[in-house]
Amino acid sequence: IRAGLSTDVLLTVQEQTFERQGVANKQDPRALRRLVEAARSRGQGEIFGGYDVEGRLHAAVFVVWQPSGASYIAGGSDPALRASGAHALTLWEAVCHTAQYTDSFDLEGSMLRGVERFFREFGGVQTPYFC
Repeated sequence: IRAGLSTDVLLTVQEQTFERQGVANKQDPRALRRLVEAARSRGQGEIFGGYDVEGRLHAAVFVVWQPSGASYIAGGSDPALRASGAHALTLWEAVCHTAQYTDSFDLEGSMLRGVERFFREFGGVQTPYFC
């Protein structure tokens, strides 16, 4: 697991994920770039990547944190390498990293059944909300 990945690397792996799912990415890449820059400038955000011994990027995650909690903002995995478990490991390492700043980590949930199941495997407590 490496920290300090470029925003371009994150955007590339994120786009690969949306393409695999057959859905359009609704996040504005310019807004995500600004968020990464702002979080890093405050020492409150980082992009982590999971690589294999050959140097291939399997997955990337972007997380932010402050004393009241941390959040998983964006991520993805290379469709050809997604069975490796690197996305789970990368996200777990991000959770461990943020534990030095806060006791709470919000995975943000998902309406996609497979993504929701993936997040649930981290042992969190599902918290419904209404809007």
